[in-house]
Amino acid sequence: MAKQTIALVGAEGKTGSALALGLVRLNLYRLLLLSEDESRLQKLSQQILLLSPEADIELISCIKDGCWEADVVIVDVPHAFIRDVADKIKEVSTQKIVFAIPAAQEWEQLLPNAKVVTGILNNPDMPEVAMAGNDRESVLIMADLIKKLGFQPVIKESFFALNTL
Repeated sequence: MAKQTIALVGAEGKTGSALALGLVRLNLYRLLLLSEDESRLQKLSQQILLLSPEADIELISCIKDGCWEADVVIVDVPHAFIRDVADKIKEVSTQKIVFAIPAAQEWEQLLPNAKVVTGILNNPDMPEVAMAGNDRESVLIMADLIKKLGFQPVIKESFFALNTL
């Protein structure tokens, strides 16, 4: 059986790097590490390959192409870049799970044909991830993935409930 492919947009950031390293350790997924900052992406790749030389990773500088190829898209970008990233992946995220960290209600509006799940890491010392989404099955799939990464998923009923944390 082929591995599921996860695209990680913003892989070079602090949270994105941690997620990439955790996903590589699981050895269950093919990872597409996406960033327009190729030098930082190269550094992350070297770090991953030192820890896991057999890691199934690919570096891609075109966010749209990488997301087109993925089964699941994880996005970790600053709030100021949400619209830009959403514009790049909108047409290739149809019916795909898009897991956005940090949570922002705009994702659901900007990606109306995606199965949007958003999450908030409440406190780094207590690894709970509050999650909500517009598709219950997708929320449960991402909650399972988050649990495999060592976090405790806390499923909320709505995006609004996340924003009140």
